Amino acid sequence: MRESNDASSSERWQGPAKKRLDAAFIWPAAGCGRRVAILYGGGIFACRRCYQLAYPSAREDVSDRAARRADRLRARLHWEPRILNGGGEKPKWMRWRTFDRLAAEHDQLLGRSMQGIMLKLGRFRDFPE
Repeated sequence: MRESNDASSSERWQGPAKKRLDAAFIWPAAGCGRRVAILYGGGIFACRRCYQLAYPSAREDVSDRAARRADRLRARLHWEPRILNGGGEKPKWMRWRTFDRLAAEHDQLLGRSMQGIMLKLGRFRDFPE
């Protein structure tokens, strides 16, 4: 393990013998002291937790997650992306049982996503959850 001489940060190289060494930064931004691989710059260099950054999926509600899952199913079915583009045909290589199951799951997720969109627009107030 080697450390830099900089007083404000330390860089540690860790890894098993005869393997690739990974750099890990320990950056004392406001007393954090976490060991991280990526630092984010702004006024100071700090980790994700110090800057209170979140991944986009952490801000999604139920309808957004349903739309994202439906898009994943559309890719698996080789349909055109985005949920408003309608359905497509069964892929040539896929069994009918699998296609029917995935299409039914897609339709359920599409309905959940559309109900969430209507709620966001304020037009569908009596939505049972």
